[in-house]
Amino acid sequence: MIQIANQQKLVFAWGVVLLVVRTTNLLSLFVEWVKLFTDKVTRGGKMKKWMLAICLMFINEICQATDCFDLAGRDYKIDPDLLRAISWKESRYRVNAIGINPVTGYGSGLMQVDSQHFNELARYGIKPEHLTTDPCMNIYTGAYYLAIAY
Repeated sequence: MIQIANQQKLVFAWGVVLLVVRTTNLLSLFVEWVKLFTDKVTRGGKMKKWMLAICLMFINEICQATDCFDLAGRDYKIDPDLLRAISWKESRYRVNAIGINPVTGYGSGLMQVDSQHFNELARYGIKPEHLTTDPCMNIYTGAYYLAIAY
């Protein structure tokens, strides 16, 4: 009974970790690590099946965000790898990241779109919570502000 409770806690903990880890490269490294880890921890690899199910839940969102870097880069004539680099530097690819800016307020999401732009974005129907829940919207918004800045 104790072993099952510990396994459930472990599955929950790794599920939380997967909510934070949302990049293709990091996810693939994480999956490889899970393969090694679960073979040692469980008998018969039962934990591996749970981990695989959790990983598959997030693959669609990860692929969508990857495509959005390419699409936003094309639409705003910005190198997609530059957008990825900015996202990594600003949020470590965390969709729900919030960063404090002592001068203007705070930044939201992957691209850390600054709160000073929220009034302007509201005119287009973009709410602050959209920037932390919709990776594609955040990437496009960040690319837009980068394009008009340069």
